[in-house]
Amino acid sequence: MIYGPPGGGGFADLSIALKPETPTLYTATVEVDLRTPLWRRVSSAIRSGEYIAPPGRYPWEDVATAFIVRRAAGTSTVDLLEARLDVAVDERVARVIVEYRDKPRVVHDAQLGSGVKDIVGVVLSVVSAM
Repeated sequence: MIYGPPGGGGFADLSIALKPETPTLYTATVEVDLRTPLWRRVSSAIRSGEYIAPPGRYPWEDVATAFIVRRAAGTSTVDLLEARLDVAVDERVARVIVEYRDKPRVVHDAQLGSGVKDIVGVVLSVVSAM
C-alpha cells in the first residue's frame, strides 16, 4: 500500500496473501518519495526491514497475490489500488500477472535463484525483474 499524496513523501507498503480473500501473510512498509517508480518502491519496502509484519520465517508457496495500494496520508481508508500481482511458481520460474489500475494487464516470467526460499523472496525476485 502506498501512503501519501502523489509526487511527495509517503510510505510504500506491500501486502501478500495466499489468495485475495485470505488474511494477509506478510506486510512491508518503508518511507519513500512517491515520485519513485512503482517497482522500486515495492522492492524498497521488502528490502528495507523498516516495518515488516509478522516478523520471522515465511512459507514457500506456489501461489500468492500481492497488493499495492495508495492511501492519503493520515487516513486508514484505501484510496487507490495501484497494482495487483497474481504469482504462480512452477519449479524455479515465477509467472506473475500484473493488473495495473490504469494500464493493460501484463504477464512477466522471472527465473528464481537458488537463494529464494519463501514466497516473500519469490515476490521480491519478480518485482526486481520488472
